[in-house]
Amino acid sequence: MTGERATAVHTRILQDFEVRILSGQWHSGYRIPTEHEIAASYGCSRPTVAKALMLLEQKGMIERRKRAGTFVKRPPAQSIILQILDPASDIEARGQRHTFELTAREQRPAGPGDRRQLHLKRGPVLEVTTLHRADGVPYCLDRRLFNLSLLPEAAEVDFEKVEAAGWLIDRLPWRRGDNLIRAMEADARLAQALDVPTGAALLVIERMVHVGEGQVAHGLAWYPAAQVELKSHYRTGLPGPSGAPSGGG
Repeated sequence: MTGERATAVHTRILQDFEVRILSGQWHSGYRIPTEHEIAASYGCSRPTVAKALMLLEQKGMIERRKRAGTFVKRPPAQSIILQILDPASDIEARGQRHTFELTAREQRPAGPGDRRQLHLKRGPVLEVTTLHRADGVPYCLDRRLFNLSLLPEAAEVDFEKVEAAGWLIDRLPWRRGDNLIRAMEADARLAQALDVPTGAALLVIERMVHVGEGQVAHGLAWYPAAQVELKSHYRTGLPGPSGAPSGGG
């Protein structure tokens, strides 16, 4: 194989695999075919395959496990402001025990509100509401609306046993999203669900999840204000002679 053709093939492998990961076809934890299988499929040498996998690994999209194989990697959370974690990860990071309870599940044709939140014209949707607890205390009420036209497998998941927010992250590990954070007062329904007084302060996080050009899910999570702690580290200023920042705040 000429050097020019090898370059073209390794680029094609890289692009093909990125599409499969970014589209959710290869979800978090998916075992990628072996180098031998990929080489046979693309009609190329194993060094060509190895180069493509090395580039994917450098991008943080895959990980190689000794004697186990190569797997799609779950992306690391960067800033909690930029990429809000699922409630289970939040709670466990605080050193608390996470439990959850499915409080509502409804599959239906998209209504006006569903179409607005998912930016779709028609199609089936699935709404799942889950109460998360930290050491037995209500931590947040999480409502997920899935676009079943883009994510039909959500309809088959038993969300009484599988937590919806974590399932979505594992099913679509590499995706785009928008988060909106705001405050509100608890109405009677939210107060009862979260075991807080009516009118108590809540933090609301709205999540829009996109894959490709479509929006696959919309989420709303209500947190009692006393339960939430958003923490982020940053550094500003130009590096000084020693490499340390010259200023910040």
